[in-house]
Amino acid sequence: MELATGTGETGHGKQSYILFAVVSLVALAVRTVYLLMASDLAPWLSPGMDAEIYRNWADAILHEAPPEGAFFRAPLYPQVIALLGHLFGGDTFWPIRFLQVLFSSFSAGILALLARRWFGWAAGWTTGLLWALYGMSIYFDGEGLITSLFVSGFIFLIALLEWDRIRQSWITLLPPALLLGLLTGLRANALLWWPLLMLAQWWFRRNDDNLRKMRSFIPLLQFLLMLLIVLPILLHNVQHGGGLSISTQGGINLYLGNHPGASGAYAVDPVYGADWTRSEVKMRAEQIEGAELNDADVSAFYTLKAFEFWRDHPGDALRLTGKKLLLLLNAREINNNRALHPLLREVHPFFAFLVIIGFPLLLITGLPSLFWAWDHAPGIRPVLTFAGIYTLSLLAFFITARYRFPVAPALTLLSGASVQRLWTLRRGPVKVPSLVRGLLAASLLIIVSIGLNPMGEVPEERQWELHVAHAEMRLGDVKKAEGLFRDILDTRYHPTAALNLGVCLLRQDRNDEAYDVFRELTRKDPKNTQAWNNLGVAAELQGKREMAETCYRAALRLNPDFEDARINLIRILKQKRVTLP
Repeated sequence: MELATGTGETGHGKQSYILFAVVSLVALAVRTVYLLMASDLAPWLSPGMDAEIYRNWADAILHEAPPEGAFFRAPLYPQVIALLGHLFGGDTFWPIRFLQVLFSSFSAGILALLARRWFGWAAGWTTGLLWALYGMSIYFDGEGLITSLFVSGFIFLIALLEWDRIRQSWITLLPPALLLGLLTGLRANALLWWPLLMLAQWWFRRNDDNLRKMRSFIPLLQFLLMLLIVLPILLHNVQHGGGLSISTQGGINLYLGNHPGASGAYAVDPVYGADWTRSEVKMRAEQIEGAELNDADVSAFYTLKAFEFWRDHPGDALRLTGKKLLLLLNAREINNNRALHPLLREVHPFFAFLVIIGFPLLLITGLPSLFWAWDHAPGIRPVLTFAGIYTLSLLAFFITARYRFPVAPALTLLSGASVQRLWTLRRGPVKVPSLVRGLLAASLLIIVSIGLNPMGEVPEERQWELHVAHAEMRLGDVKKAEGLFRDILDTRYHPTAALNLGVCLLRQDRNDEAYDVFRELTRKDPKNTQAWNNLGVAAELQGKREMAETCYRAALRLNPDFEDARINLIRILKQKRVTLP
């Protein structure tokens, strides 16, 4: 059965299939080309940071040795990677990327069909092709990060909601709840959408005489289904000291986004910087509290610290929130896992160009049609509500490219609506007030998103040099990595470059040179726990056991939970035939 579109046009089944197929194939082709062109780059093959964490987690699951303790991050994504690795011979790198590309390509087709249904054919083609060529979608589909799968899942969710809005049967009631439960297993902040989903499907059935008697049970039924899906995660965390949570990092992230000196864009700790570790922030909380804390206690401690920042520094907190709002609307994509733009330029400048124009194009063309779309297309209202609540939640944390990315599907639909409005001008008189309001809104968005730059210049080229060197080291080319780290240090002294230069020298059995590098690093950065541990390793390899013991103890004084230093110290003490106190 064909349904009327938002503009009164009647959709044609064959043309809808063509729209879906063409848009999906364009998206698939562009993403496949990206994968092929990126596949020779060391920083892409070994991206590091969160992508490396998820891959290592998946490898551990495959080897039946998953990380112990409560889930610091939501666990479904590494479990999906592990499942794909099991199905495809243990490969935990490529299968997840292929899956993300397929889902994202279908998502482009789905968005095209939704826009066609709600607004018209011009909107359908515009929305679909915009998503097919959206630079951040192409980039995230090729990364080992939750973001791509989460956003594709969100697009499938809004399609299921539209299906339920039209059909309003018990069959269409359950799939959205099932999918939202899975999305919550990917990213804990999907919990914010639970009441919205229950309210939306309860509201859809307000005029259905057959379901009216059972209508009050709909939210309860959906809640129980979503709870059933995440229950294993909740029980695991309760049993391992994580409390009733999907992941235990929420309180820490809240603090990182709300403390004196917070940037609003990066997860930077005021003491440990961007390279903070879970054990370091836990150790600080325990030192302040004077007691041993489990993961739930640590999260609660930092949640309280974030609220204390608002209580004690309300002016600073409001200014920080204003900065986050500007960052949310800013044209620049701020990535907190790697130097984004240099990587894309290395793959091909075309992809860097798509990223540069992508978000401002959607924002400037889409947002002026927000209220018009809300009035003229009831189907888009759940999408805009979901996106709005998610956007507000970002202001509580920090704004980066991957956290802002889930807002893009809604903006893409709104951009399609704007094109449809312009397309219909050829059929009738121009409504001057509406056109003027749209132009004024677009002009203001241009000023805010492009004219204002709350972050200033971000030194991505320097970050890129480190990324390349780290990737070469992880991939095993320590000689090449050594040269890259030396090039960085010849330009400026960088603690991370010095640390990894020493590691490269140790792997080449050049222990004396490594010792000198680590010794200099501990002088320049005396609170660097990894430097003290590695200096101990270099000293031990030189036969200086007393020196090695001193270094390991220094590392443990700085971070008592530093496992590498503890293992090394135990080994030294066993060689001395004593036991660790």
